[in-house]
Amino acid sequence: MVSYNMALRFASGYSPWLNLPPSSDDRAPLLDLVRCTVASRHLDTVTRSIVAPRLQRMTDEAIFKRMFSPIPSTDAIQALIILALWSPVSGTPQTEARDSRLLIASAVSMAMNLRLSQASVHATRLQEQKARENGLSAQNSLELAKAMEKARLVSHLHFSFRYA
Repeated sequence: MVSYNMALRFASGYSPWLNLPPSSDDRAPLLDLVRCTVASRHLDTVTRSIVAPRLQRMTDEAIFKRMFSPIPSTDAIQALIILALWSPVSGTPQTEARDSRLLIASAVSMAMNLRLSQASVHATRLQEQKARENGLSAQNSLELAKAMEKARLVSHLHFSFRYA
């Protein structure tokens, strides 16, 4: 119940600032963990003192594993953007200073490995193909949606890097 409430809190209080599309994968445990960790700052003081340090520790471990994964994902990039903007959770005994620039630099590196810098060009090509064909197959439509999501993610990386 607490995690559901924290997910709702994140969706209402933080997601509008990100303007990121919802995760394309319903099973995005890393993103769920990061969102709950950030939203835990809104728990009452006693609950936060118990829950937030554990969430922060689990998040740190999960992010560390993903940062050095040979196969990066867009979910990991989104998680790093969120952490760069709103981490650590204040009011926890283990609150430590974080270098948001390092998190964003890691996200940029992952994006480059995924070739997200080419996503807008790919999306433009698919849109031009759609205009020529006056319709998309289901596969091309899905590919266009993914390319647009990746292009939007790249623009958020540029924004986050500029203001980190």
